[in-house]
Amino acid sequence: MADEEGKTEDWAKELAEQIRQQNILLEKQLKFGRNWRVQVRNGLVQGFSFAVGASILVSTIIWLIKPLKGIEALRPAIEQLSQDLQRRGR
Repeated sequence: MADEEGKTEDWAKELAEQIRQQNILLEKQLKFGRNWRVQVRNGLVQGFSFAVGASILVSTIIWLIKPLKGIEALRPAIEQLSQDLQRRGR
């Protein structure tokens, strides 16, 4: 019984120490996140990443559907879709 209580105490101390370390880490992260320069930088990076990703996606879609123009039944729809995507990409 005493052995069980000792294990429980050790476990509780270890858990309390882990919680304390997590609280310190969270406090550091919150202080870092409040910095306006960091927020501006993160916003710029996110916006640039979105623009580049969207451009790559649209160009990949256009590249993939171009060979489908060879199918006569799909040609008008593919040409229209391709033109729409190219117009929106500009």
